[in-house]
Amino acid sequence: MRINVPIIFALILSSLISFWLASIGWQRKTKGSQAFTTLMAACGLWSLLFLVELSFTYTPVAIWAAKLTYISLVTIPVAWTVFAFDYEQSSTWINSRRRLIPALSLIPIITVLLAITNEYHHLIWTSLLPIDNGQMILLAPKFGKWFWMHACYSYLLLAIGTFILARQALVSRYRYRWQLVILLSGIFLPWISNIIFLTKLSPIRDFDFTSLTFTLSGLLLGWNLF
Repeated sequence: MRINVPIIFALILSSLISFWLASIGWQRKTKGSQAFTTLMAACGLWSLLFLVELSFTYTPVAIWAAKLTYISLVTIPVAWTVFAFDYEQSSTWINSRRRLIPALSLIPIITVLLAITNEYHHLIWTSLLPIDNGQMILLAPKFGKWFWMHACYSYLLLAIGTFILARQALVSRYRYRWQLVILLSGIFLPWISNIIFLTKLSPIRDFDFTSLTFTLSGLLLGWNLF
């Protein structure tokens, strides 16, 4: 089994930083802190499960790690959108929050269930096989039809959250405007990383850097929020 030590170290560090940020958010009571906690816990879980997947590539453990990763993949866009609405604190959102969050979570819940049962329908992956890309051995997915629906929905949620914060930046005082600009800059890191992965342009073939870049975004989010 070939292991890329810098990547393993980066995933461990990413997981620890994300869980640490989640613990900070848990202790704070500022606007957006609950969604931030959920966001960073999901990022930490993603890095941890990716680490397991790379460490047990030729076993069923890796397949299950890949399946359970979808808990993080579907949670992050919802948490980001909820964070943006909580940060904005509009009266409409505050009054309907308890109803809208379950509605936003419907497609993510279906996606997780489909990932867990993928071998019966292949809607998430048509295949998920280990490959040696010359630097490490990892699972390389060929995505099914529902994956792309999930991806479009996730990008839609991320875009909605980003739009809300951008609009907030335009009407904020100068000091808070620059905080929001930095915050928005951070969220584009994982967007770009994920697009690079999906378009097969990653510098390490079939390796997804998105969980690592989400940790960097989390540091910027936490610095702005707290």
